[in-house]
Amino acid sequence: MSTSGQDPFTGTWVFNALRSALSTPMPQSWVLQIMASESDVSHREEIIASDGSELSVVLHATFDGEDHAVSGSPLMDTMACTRPAPNLIAGTGKKSGAITLTDTLTTSPDGDLLTLTYSVFDGNQVIAKGTGIFERRRAESQ
Repeated sequence: MSTSGQDPFTGTWVFNALRSALSTPMPQSWVLQIMASESDVSHREEIIASDGSELSVVLHATFDGEDHAVSGSPLMDTMACTRPAPNLIAGTGKKSGAITLTDTLTTSPDGDLLTLTYSVFDGNQVIAKGTGIFERRRAESQ
């Protein structure tokens, strides 16, 4: 089945701990489900943290740079997204109006890898950062 014409971000992405570098403990599992277009993105993260706790973070945003509601995140209650290039999405997360997260998502030219680079803030201080590498989950043929 051809994926030509599909947005490079659209798909299911699975975290690769061996290829990633985080300042916090590696999660047991981290899966991103993304549906993107030129104008908007729907994003769902399913995370099982190193301690076994589970998070389900959901966002639907347009690329207008305005704050959009985020559910399920202890770090933020809104996120503003822009798309400066076809293979780049930039986001700024806020909790109670204060910036708590900045991130960028980039897809590889072949569409097989997604790189998430992020910084977590407490006031003006970076308290965590990392680069997460995700591999596209291909549909299994039955």
